[in-house]
Amino acid sequence: MSAIQHIKKLAGESVVYGLSGILIRFVGLLMLPLLSKALSPAEYGIIGMYSSSFYMTFLFVVFAMDSATYRYYFDSGNDEATKRNTLATWYYFQLATSVILALLLFLFRGPLGVFLFKDTRKSIELVTLMSLALLMYALPNILEAWYRLQRKPWGAFFYSVATAGLSIILSAYCILQLKLGAIGFVIGQLSSFTLGSLYAIFTLKGWLSPKYFNRKLLGNMLRYAVPFVPANIASQALAFLLNYYLKSKLSFSEAGLYYMGNTIASVIGLVTMAVGQAWSPFAFSIADSPDAKRIYSVSLSVYVIFMCGICLGMMLFIPDLLRVFTNEKYYPAAWVGSILIFNVFLTSTCVIGMTGCGIVKKTAPYAKAVIVASVVSVALIVPMVNLFGKEGAALALLLGQLIIPGYIFYVSQKYYPIPYEFGKLAIALIIAFLLGLLGRLFFTDLSPVLSFCVKICVILLFYFSVYRLFMSEFNILIKQIKQKFA
Repeated sequence: MSAIQHIKKLAGESVVYGLSGILIRFVGLLMLPLLSKALSPAEYGIIGMYSSSFYMTFLFVVFAMDSATYRYYFDSGNDEATKRNTLATWYYFQLATSVILALLLFLFRGPLGVFLFKDTRKSIELVTLMSLALLMYALPNILEAWYRLQRKPWGAFFYSVATAGLSIILSAYCILQLKLGAIGFVIGQLSSFTLGSLYAIFTLKGWLSPKYFNRKLLGNMLRYAVPFVPANIASQALAFLLNYYLKSKLSFSEAGLYYMGNTIASVIGLVTMAVGQAWSPFAFSIADSPDAKRIYSVSLSVYVIFMCGICLGMMLFIPDLLRVFTNEKYYPAAWVGSILIFNVFLTSTCVIGMTGCGIVKKTAPYAKAVIVASVVSVALIVPMVNLFGKEGAALALLLGQLIIPGYIFYVSQKYYPIPYEFGKLAIALIIAFLLGLLGRLFFTDLSPVLSFCVKICVILLFYFSVYRLFMSEFNILIKQIKQKFA
């Protein structure tokens, strides 16, 4: 299979994975006008605190065994029994950890509720529901991974759309109709996890038999996974600490505005998530191909150029998105979203950067990079928030997280050199950021129609500049495409 065919296959799978995210995020965006009217920024801040706490805790449940599963699943070749051993071993490990942590949360729900949510009336109920959600999310998480391992993007599409769509609908009903506030979000999410678990049991009944659990394989998978654990925890702990410090130092309202900015910025996760989910199975499946390194290099260039344009467009149009999908209470979230867009994009490149380390089974560099970056970000939180408020929190996150892709690519190149175009890609990133910054600072007082036209021209200017920068590479790629379809 040629380089173009491989990239086309990756793009096809990424599109399918992304379609589910697009539909889910689109429905979520449509609900924002209603939810932002029903929820105050303070209640939105409580949802942000709950979400960061839940996903940080769930990392202890998974314990990076999803990464180990991806690696050992493909080591099995065509041996179906070994593949089932890999998935079942992960499942029973995750089942045990979820039960233990859910029990701990339930037993200490009182003090944890006060610590996380101050003295809000629903603090104990929120922690209790979180303990149940930990139990119910384990199987949906495994089923989504199983679809990717099986290279069944459409199965993942329908499952994720059904569960996430159900979560949005039920949460909206609880918030808008039952007037449950922030706790309605949690009830809707838990209901979706529960139904998703029932479907996962039915789908994976032939894969999760206790006879497939392998203690020796568990040891090998844990040895592979352990280097990822501190990094994963540090990364999510950073999101938790940002929310916690904002609500403690400022208020739940400011934390809510930060969370709204993060929500808008996460829209580009439609692309980064899709590519990330498709990349690891794709990259490992072609690792033995003679054209693998060239394919990896071209893939990164295409991804960075495309995403720089997306980030530029989002940065320019974020104020308009907030006007369309929220109300005036949430307009101050614009600069937070503009900063976090680039954080989402830059950290997403690590999944490609880790390719070389993954091929030689060296995962420690990722852990080191994330831990160092998280420490730097945490160290920056206090002075940056004191100086710039919630925007300072976003800047602290971005500045610290820049360490991750830089270090990952540096180390990975030592283990498995790939001819990436780092210099040109850095220039493209700088051009996109500067154009976005200039657009936000100087095109604020134009009429809506003129503002739209100017912003589109700025985006076109970026792509023209990038084309000039990568002219030789684009010409080669266009020539190969023409030969393919001649």
